[in-house]
Amino acid sequence: MQWTGADVTDTGPILRLGPSIRDKEIRFDHPFNRPFYSSSISSDALEKLVVKFYQSAYAGVQPREIWTWSDVRGVNSKR
Repeated sequence: MQWTGADVTDTGPILRLGPSIRDKEIRFDHPFNRPFYSSSISSDALEKLVVKFYQSAYAGVQPREIWTWSDVRGVNSKR
């Protein structure tokens, strides 16, 4: 199985082990209505991997107080 996640433009992003959830209705349904899969990755190791991914994916992006949807989509299209 593979870990999948939503873009940061999603208001309810999900990081999950298993098939990607593309249907918005399913993504925003109650979590108990989705299957859960176990992983042998420790929570500390997973946290480090996720942080490393986002640090790499968004390196060079300058913080700002106001972001437009166009700005966010532009950043996501470069990763």
